[in-house]
Amino acid sequence: FQTKKVKLYNFNKDESVKLLEKFEAEIRKNSSEFRFEPESENILDDFENSSYKLTYSDTINKFRSVDSLSIDKLGISKHLSKLISATKISNEINNDIKQKLFNQIKECFSGQRGLELSSLWEKVFNFYIIHNAVEEIIDFTKDQIKAITSIKRKEESEEITNDLLIDLKENLLIHLANCFAMSCSLNNLLFTEKVLNKIGGLDTRNQSNAIINALTFDHIEPKAKAIIKSNLLRHHLIYYPLLNYCKHPHGINFLSKKLYDKDFDFDEKKIEYSPRFVHYNELSLFYQFKNIFHPSDKTYKLMIQKTFEDYLLFNKLNSPLYEPFFPSSVELNKECIQINVQTISNPTKLRVGIVNSKTLLSHSISSMKGTPILNYERFDEINHILNQSLKRQKSDLIVFPEISVPYQWLPHLTMFSKKNNVAIICGLEHITNKENEVLNYVATILPFRYKNYSNAFVDLRLKKDYSPEETRQIEGRKEFIVPFKKMNDELLRLYRWNNIYFSVFNCFELADIRKRAMFRGKVDFVVTVEYNRDTNYFSNITDSISRDIHAYIIQVNTSEYGDSRITQPSDSSTKDILKIKGGDNVSLITSCINIQDLREFQKLNYSLQEGNRYFKYTPPNFKMENRN
Repeated sequence: FQTKKVKLYNFNKDESVKLLEKFEAEIRKNSSEFRFEPESENILDDFENSSYKLTYSDTINKFRSVDSLSIDKLGISKHLSKLISATKISNEINNDIKQKLFNQIKECFSGQRGLELSSLWEKVFNFYIIHNAVEEIIDFTKDQIKAITSIKRKEESEEITNDLLIDLKENLLIHLANCFAMSCSLNNLLFTEKVLNKIGGLDTRNQSNAIINALTFDHIEPKAKAIIKSNLLRHHLIYYPLLNYCKHPHGINFLSKKLYDKDFDFDEKKIEYSPRFVHYNELSLFYQFKNIFHPSDKTYKLMIQKTFEDYLLFNKLNSPLYEPFFPSSVELNKECIQINVQTISNPTKLRVGIVNSKTLLSHSISSMKGTPILNYERFDEINHILNQSLKRQKSDLIVFPEISVPYQWLPHLTMFSKKNNVAIICGLEHITNKENEVLNYVATILPFRYKNYSNAFVDLRLKKDYSPEETRQIEGRKEFIVPFKKMNDELLRLYRWNNIYFSVFNCFELADIRKRAMFRGKVDFVVTVEYNRDTNYFSNITDSISRDIHAYIIQVNTSEYGDSRITQPSDSSTKDILKIKGGDNVSLITSCINIQDLREFQKLNYSLQEGNRYFKYTPPNFKMENRN
């Protein structure tokens, strides 16, 4: 018990509690910083702004009131965490900005300050490793070794002996080596013997063997392998969830954004002995990716069941207690499956945010070729949208256009959905599998809760009808194939989420009248994601389907072509709740759809519908199915 670190405050019940309120506000402020996604204006500013704090003895407007300037360890730690979180997801940031950050980190951790911030060494290594900054890693390591070996004791000090000084240096060296090895375990392919030996060449005279040998290849490589084998590496930094639970006999880069070369076979020992809880969203995303890059003959229903079974297995849970609260599925017919997620709510309204952004076909073609555009500018735009959904534009559901999001950013969107209870629907850029089939998926991410635990269900559905132009673009490149068999075998979805029923169409699919008719009376709304020039044709379809199946239609197209809107089954003057086209800025436009009002109207017969003219009459022989 460290009495020097304890302060005891006595609050009189009759006096103000402002100190308590201020302290509570500071805690809330610090925690909310990690609720929002990092944007460039917040994290790519001067690193030194987060590195120091001023202490005042009087008003902050007087220079003479400055008591001291000190290192702000918490500020540096938070800033490094944001840098790591943001930049690991994009392929690159501007070279000038990156070099500026490297220089600022080097300066911040120079000399004695580096020793004072020794608890943050691993974060610095992680940031460098994410950017494959080998030379910076070597320079940083040498700087810290020099600082450690330069530690001297005051001659007049009786408490600090030479033996104690040697122990201090050796322990700092061991700590540095452990930080290095922990970071090395994220990408042990990067650290060859040649790279690690560059750390040598220091003047280590009069130092023990521990100082000389702690950072050699023979010391670091087995330690990093042991960390990987024991699965004790930093799980939150691994790019794709649960790859560290798989077999990797030849080493692996856990920060790599490529998936086609990854092994998806779980290691039973890691499942048995890994000391952490595995979340449902991690398994859901894992099996969706496995289905793309290492497909099996299992039906989609079995894949959902397998996800739940592994959730129980990994966490040693009892099935009967959990099963009613987790996603399940049932086949409605040979063409459609119903997916149930969190079915215990009784919704009244849903606030929908549609993303108004320009989708570039060239980006999706680059993804198809295996060279996705993952720069920080694009990622910054997505984070801006996500943050808007939590602020004034508070949304329950966010919808992106077709082919607008690289699959590499799905883990990020899934974590956001889980953490903030916001559903996300987005069209993924084209993915090419091992057979050179070009796949166009729409992703549906649905958050749910069990007791105090947040989770998310991830569903990737293959587009069943590629447009003629899409087919031409694929087949015009000889190495690529349109996956006709997979398209034919794919099932449409009816989602039941929080007792709201909806389906998702991917652009050209909406032109199939038979597919649209399948959901008559079954859905509260239909989402359609589009990259579509022919807005006049699809505008007529949207107006028609809204009245034919008597449901809200949420249509999201690239801002270049427009006609993104939310339409309801009412007369021409009130049918469009929201409609937008164009604009240079990426933005989120929100509006509410009233689920309860629509359902209550549909329960009325024609004589009573006549008296309530907010919606158009339900079509002949219309029947509500399973919706209360």
